[in-house]
Amino acid sequence: MGQPSLLLRLYRRAAVDAEGAPSFARARNRALRRASVRMRRSIGLAVSVGLLAVGCVQAAQRYPLRSGLDQAASTTGTLSVERVEGGQRLVVVQLRELPPPERIAPGLREFVVWLSSPSGTPENAGALEYDREHQSGSLFATTNLGTFIVTVTGEREPGVRTPSGVLLAERKVVTN
Repeated sequence: MGQPSLLLRLYRRAAVDAEGAPSFARARNRALRRASVRMRRSIGLAVSVGLLAVGCVQAAQRYPLRSGLDQAASTTGTLSVERVEGGQRLVVVQLRELPPPERIAPGLREFVVWLSSPSGTPENAGALEYDREHQSGSLFATTNLGTFIVTVTGEREPGVRTPSGVLLAERKVVTN
């Protein structure tokens, strides 16, 4: 395999920086705000076309996310899935215009992402890293599932074992 994809490099950097360093998500968000939308699209397109042309990486599949809750009606985002080494898939959830959890329902403190096979039990993939100032959240996770459902729920704590009934967004993923 050639050079790792951009998503994989970002995931690895986040894992390395997790110990005591400033939040990767906040640093990434600051960097993205500084770059113009047009420049990011041009660079991203050029890099994607170049990598695909030489066959170095499988392109990430992107899926739109939208909230079904009235309290978070303007929440939108993306779900990106990319195959990485070892048959794993890197799952990146990014949400924008995300109100604080306590505004959605009393007692909520976190947004949790769940991954489940279409016929299986949901597994807690982790809590969204929530940026209150910019009302956005992101999460990097991996799975060995090829077909799965991504669910984002509002929760009272991040380590819960089953999803609550506060469903923020849900998307079925079928990878190649």
